[in-house]
Amino acid sequence: MKPELRVITSNAAGTKRLYEEKEIAMKPAQGSPWSVIVEPEKKDQPMLGFGGIWTDTDLYMVMRMSPEKQEEVLRATFDRENGAGWSFMRLPFGSTDWETTVDYYTYDDVPYGEKDWELKNFSIQRDIDRGFFELAKRCKEINPELQFLGSVWGVTAWMKENNSIMFGRFNPECTEVYAKYLCKTIQAFKEQGVELLAVTPQNESLTSDDRATPACRFTWRMQRDVVAALKKELKEAGLNTEVWFYDHNFDMSDDFVKPMLEKEE
Repeated sequence: MKPELRVITSNAAGTKRLYEEKEIAMKPAQGSPWSVIVEPEKKDQPMLGFGGIWTDTDLYMVMRMSPEKQEEVLRATFDRENGAGWSFMRLPFGSTDWETTVDYYTYDDVPYGEKDWELKNFSIQRDIDRGFFELAKRCKEINPELQFLGSVWGVTAWMKENNSIMFGRFNPECTEVYAKYLCKTIQAFKEQGVELLAVTPQNESLTSDDRATPACRFTWRMQRDVVAALKKELKEAGLNTEVWFYDHNFDMSDDFVKPMLEKEE
């Protein structure tokens, strides 16, 4: 007897939402461009989950909904039995490239030209006030298997060569303080009841973005040094948060990742 496949369909019109179609039998591929080749004996990396990200625009729209509609949307997205069952979400540290205003921010912004080497100005209050953490916790309540990845779009301006949250490159002189900033952010999230599985030092590390939105370019050497410093900070803080690097496109990964992995440390 040929094995059968479950077919679950959703469409843009909304007439089918996780609709279970009639099972279909598997059969040998006939060379069609739509054939799915199944090789059960071949194993690659495991899949942690599927999901999305809570950007400022997403949060803005969800928080404007009535409590009833908000709950409906969250359950449709995260409920494992009656929804899409999303199990993985990226949580940004400050502004992303999807904002409702151009009032971009990080967790340690200071006046132009100033520095905050001791991170005395560090604060996540803006995201607390926006309901960011309460929303993340509600998603986790709906799907207890949900995991979070923390990621940075705009490195705080005073840690960059151009002293701006937009465009530009990371300033290597700030390697140690940036590692402390990331560790402090992970701790702050945990204090709000949101524990991160992992963190990435930078979203799209090889772009400085020409769209006037939060971004920061890293060379592989810059990111290698940040990762090493961050691992030290996490160890001293007693945190087991994973550090994932090169949060960018696969087609450029060899030139970035391979040099970083040449040395064990």
